[in-house]
Amino acid sequence: MKTGTAREVARWTSALDELFNQGYVNCEGRGEIFVVTNAGYVFADRVKEEFKIDTTRNFEEYLLD
Repeated sequence: MKTGTAREVARWTSALDELFNQGYVNCEGRGEIFVVTNAGYVFADRVKEEFKIDTTRNFEEYLLD
């Protein structure tokens, strides 16, 4: 994130840490680039199916505060 409040940065950092700890993303380089693993794609496909997520729609429609 280039900008954002401390709260927003903390929320996104926590989410990324959880994805990393679950094996859904890997860190590349100096910790600035993350890539989705096969396990991450499998999990995303399960979530998409379970929650009937239409990926042609704007993702922000699915975000909760």
